[in-house]
Amino acid sequence: MTKRKVFHNRDIKIKVSLINHIQYFLDFLEIDEEIDVLLTNEIITDDFRNLRMDYVALCKSGMIIEAEGELNSISEKTMDKTWNYIDELRCTNDKRNVTCIIFALDNKNKIKTKKMGSLKFEPHIFEFKKLDGEENLNKIRSKIENNQKLNHNDCALLENIPDMNHNRDVSEVVTEICYLINKAIISEEEWIKLRATMFLNIDYYVEDKKIKNELMELINVEEAVMSDFDRLQKYWKDNGRDEGRKEGKEEGRKEGKEEGRKEKTIEFVRKLSESMSPEEIVNRLDIPLSEVKSYINVE
Repeated sequence: MTKRKVFHNRDIKIKVSLINHIQYFLDFLEIDEEIDVLLTNEIITDDFRNLRMDYVALCKSGMIIEAEGELNSISEKTMDKTWNYIDELRCTNDKRNVTCIIFALDNKNKIKTKKMGSLKFEPHIFEFKKLDGEENLNKIRSKIENNQKLNHNDCALLENIPDMNHNRDVSEVVTEICYLINKAIISEEEWIKLRATMFLNIDYYVEDKKIKNELMELINVEEAVMSDFDRLQKYWKDNGRDEGRKEGKEEGRKEGKEEGRKEKTIEFVRKLSESMSPEEIVNRLDIPLSEVKSYINVE
């Protein structure tokens, strides 16, 4: 598995998980806020740099939540980047307060505070590897075996268990989760969300192609990917709110948003192409065959 594919997979998984279950993470971190509406995750700065954040939302209190996924350990560079995001968000949103959360997949995060003169930048850190994956899986397993319906928080927990700390091969954990959710009592809405993120977990953690295909088929991965794609399309469509951009940057903003949408479309078309033909993708997404072929480098 190449480094690029690893980053691509976990990056998308964290973003999808945030869109689906941000409220769970806020509650876990004891951040007493409730999400009101998603904001655009793109900002064009005064010097026309295009900044793209992983997740931005406005809370009912007026607070802005900005979240970033970090594949590697949190470094000085990570802190500089996220501080820059917060600074720009405040400038473009009437100096609103911004709360930052960094979701770290590495377990060696030494830098958690950054001092800048008299200011101190101290984001909330969600460290997956500091959570006991087996303990959390046992809780979910018990509910399923006792025929208890899994709620929103259970599903949020379940999709992130593979990224937690385990004393066994994570491919075994992912396999067990797939079989568990296949017999669990889950609402249709949560079932669709869970399959989408489990698809990414299977793709990342399970290397044996035969087992991977069996698990994909078990959770009906084609439907899961399509549902995820449709949901992200809605997210992009609804992401038109950006109160702080200046009139002189209108054209640059439109171009930046279109570029961002196209990049996301290309990512998902390439992911779909692993299990679908170009013609099938065209039927599913209603985009020209020539575009699909150009995205996956097929003549």
